[in-house]
Amino acid sequence: FFKQKTAYEIASCLVGSEMCIRDSPLNLFQYNVQSLLDGPSNRKTLNGHNDIVRRSLLDVELQALNITFAGFQETRTKTSKFFTENYGCVCSGCDNRANFGCEFWFKRKIPIPNKPNRFIHLTHDNISVLVCEPRCLILTLRSKAVNVAAAVIHAPHYVKSKRLESENTIKAFWKKVKSDLDAVPQHLLDKLIVFIDSNGRVGQVSSQFISTFRPDEEDLSGSEMHQLCVQHSLCIPQTFSSLASGHESHTLQKGDTLIRCDFILVPAIWLSKISSAHPIHEFPSLHAVSYTHLRAHETRGNRGWRGVGGKKRGGGGGGGGGG
Repeated sequence: FFKQKTAYEIASCLVGSEMCIRDSPLNLFQYNVQSLLDGPSNRKTLNGHNDIVRRSLLDVELQALNITFAGFQETRTKTSKFFTENYGCVCSGCDNRANFGCEFWFKRKIPIPNKPNRFIHLTHDNISVLVCEPRCLILTLRSKAVNVAAAVIHAPHYVKSKRLESENTIKAFWKKVKSDLDAVPQHLLDKLIVFIDSNGRVGQVSSQFISTFRPDEEDLSGSEMHQLCVQHSLCIPQTFSSLASGHESHTLQKGDTLIRCDFILVPAIWLSKISSAHPIHEFPSLHAVSYTHLRAHETRGNRGWRGVGGKKRGGGGGGGGGG
């Protein structure tokens, strides 16, 4: 019942002040679901699912993949907070036409490696919402063991048609997003994760933040996202050939064209800790075309794993390599 969109999972194990979760690897998932709700005419049919059923399915499959944090766009749900069996969720809410809506899901009990029956427990009390709009949800999640800022963003399309947003609208949207991200506390900027349906293309123009694996011609939204990466020292791991495993990269079918517009942006200082990126096909209820799995080196520092540190936000691309 979910439309086919590209989704991504990132597994990242970081050390010392680079960590945003103490003692535990980090798995991220990004997906534009194009509604978590059925139409009223379908809700009482045998094959219909309401939002509670769909959330239960999401819970089961995210748990099976051991996802720590997930970002969803176009959920079309109301502003709310709720729990499923394994996850907590914050919903930005849809617009007055019941369109858009962003959700951030977080794992309620994060296992601590090598410590049986030991968990990091998270609740909505750990969440501070900074921006809550149909196309943009920005928040912080903080506890003694977790320090992370997250943004779930759905950028507008650029199509030369009266039905879709104009070039000026897109520029205004990205300007506002960049301004909204200024609300993120300075000490969390090196732990900022952005889940984004950018409706943009990148790769042809490379930098230390975006590389050239299977490049697309950079369009307006892609250029704006690239500027965002530079401004906040964020990288897009799935654009680096040294992290790629397998031959797939573009998985959303539009006509006869395969495109790539869903991304997870992570701090550039994390790049050297990620060892591979590859699409997988194991998300039945989402009917996902694919999502990308990035493995990370699991290392420990002399001081052990820590959730808070003083390292300044860096601009380097680590050891990820170019495309």
